[in-house]
Amino acid sequence: MNPDIFHYIVIISISGVLSILLAVYAFVKRKVFSNSNVFILISCFSAIYIFGHAFELAGSNLAEIKIWLKFQYFGLPFIAPTCLILILQYTGLHRFLKRKIITSLYIIPIITCLMSLTNDFHHLFYQSVYLRPNEKTPLVDMIVGPLYIVHGSYTFGCLLFGTCILIWYWKRVKAVYWKQVMTLILGQIIPMAASFLYLIGFSPYGMDPVPIVMCFTSALYLWAILSTKLFMIAPIARDRIFESMRDGVLIVDILNRVVDYNEAAEKMIPTLLSSSIGKNIYDVWEIEEDISEEQQKFEWMNSKNNKYYYVDMTEVFNNKKIAVGKTIVLNDVTEQKFLEAQLKQLAYTDGLTQIYNRTYFMERSKEQLEQGR
Repeated sequence: MNPDIFHYIVIISISGVLSILLAVYAFVKRKVFSNSNVFILISCFSAIYIFGHAFELAGSNLAEIKIWLKFQYFGLPFIAPTCLILILQYTGLHRFLKRKIITSLYIIPIITCLMSLTNDFHHLFYQSVYLRPNEKTPLVDMIVGPLYIVHGSYTFGCLLFGTCILIWYWKRVKAVYWKQVMTLILGQIIPMAASFLYLIGFSPYGMDPVPIVMCFTSALYLWAILSTKLFMIAPIARDRIFESMRDGVLIVDILNRVVDYNEAAEKMIPTLLSSSIGKNIYDVWEIEEDISEEQQKFEWMNSKNNKYYYVDMTEVFNNKKIAVGKTIVLNDVTEQKFLEAQLKQLAYTDGLTQIYNRTYFMERSKEQLEQGR
């Protein structure tokens, strides 16, 4: 065997071992390791792909190499979409992780896996797979088919989209979490760049360099987990907090136009719709109070459902301490109002006969005396 290829196999094997160690560590620490299930899947898919590639390079004939080539596709197609799911979870974009969306993310990887396994019957994934001539160590070359192009484009698209989300998130998160986010960005960019170099023919011996660089990315993840507590102490996305609040929250700009609101506010104000963004607050919310004051508190009753809300408005400032809008918080106090009415009734009426008692008589008498004076 070519010594260079043997060294290549050794490094790939180390990369596979690191992937398994990461999966085991995430499983052991699953109680404190956020998104552990998804990270375990990524590590397992990576290990399948990496060891499959190592055995492919160690294969002694074309038939054996083809078996390990197919084995890789039980892991390779699923890595990129699973990474995208992990990134969406980490950045707090859980609203995009509905069952239909997750299912759709795995349609192309499943098709890729099936087409790879059955390629000998249709040759749509690889048009041909053959041994390189004049090589002491058996190495294969492939002529790709249309489905391989679909698979490669989809994988690249998932990694690029995940990178864009992380860059967007990096600008929003506090500096203490920048190392975590940068680790995830490098974990996306490095395999992308290695794959690109492989496709344009700049890799040694024409071999796939991605398993090699995954040794580096796995070590990077391990360092980030141990030093920055990656996936253990993660930033809680503001959007996630915003949507999970029980109080209704509206945000308006300096011209009283609706900028944003959460689900609770939508339930409290039936006239608040997705089309309300950009409209004046008075056009979507029937209130008589003037909200132009810097800070204001008042009670509001929704006549359509007979519910009472305590409204608290505060100004929002930018980095230069200039007011750019207001935050309006609605707290449902219907139950409190109901209890107050019950207590008032108990204080002024007899519990048995429901007739007004002496306390009510004295209160009304005081009112009449004051009016008479």
